[in-house]
Amino acid sequence: MVLIGIACDLVNPALVLAALINVAIARQRSRLITILPLALTCALGMSVVCGLLFIERVTALQGSLGFDYSTHTAFAMVMCAGLSTSGYSKRLLSLVLVEYLLLMVLQGYHSVLDLVVTGGVFTLILLGVGVFVQRVSVKLAS
Repeated sequence: MVLIGIACDLVNPALVLAALINVAIARQRSRLITILPLALTCALGMSVVCGLLFIERVTALQGSLGFDYSTHTAFAMVMCAGLSTSGYSKRLLSLVLVEYLLLMVLQGYHSVLDLVVTGGVFTLILLGVGVFVQRVSVKLAS
């Protein structure tokens, strides 16, 4: 179980590291505009992650309904969505996310209901963020 805990603790930092490597490569090639979708997706998504965490802390709405807002799940979903805009395999990112969720359940960090509710909310949010980022990217490209 210790190894599962270590694996869980390494997923989000690994996703951030992948994003930073992507930014460094784009900077080195003087193509920072290519990482705009990654930067916008992560910035907007993380704002929502923090905003919902604040709302949950103030209202305790999810706790009163019997489940827990999984900040780690939301963070991982945002990072995977951001990385998918910059050439990373969507299949690989989906696999990483699903395995991460399974590890969190096995470790007892969250229940399946916690992850489904957080995942459902963030899927809808990230769809909206994706549409916005795509529109901004198209406008800047023209």
